[in-house]
Amino acid sequence: EIIKKQYKNMTYEIKEEKIDGEKATVTVEIEVLNYKDIINNNKEDIIKELKNTKSKITYTIDFTLTKNKDKWKIDELTREQKDKLLGIF
Repeated sequence: EIIKKQYKNMTYEIKEEKIDGEKATVTVEIEVLNYKDIINNNKEDIIKELKNTKSKITYTIDFTLTKNKDKWKIDELTREQKDKLLGIF
């Protein structure tokens, strides 16, 4: 439920795209719930805090994509990218 809440509340804006043949990089600014501060502060009831937070944080992520048969596919995400999407970076 906490992860669903994160993705439902996520907003994003595409800032830039660079295409070079079959490769591309898309720079995206995302705003997600700030779960990082709750986890880092070792709150007594972390789950309750995560469920109730409204605090947000903004990250910029460069996604790389590869074109295959006229369709663009996002390359495998790094740990950092995943953590940013989850609001725990």
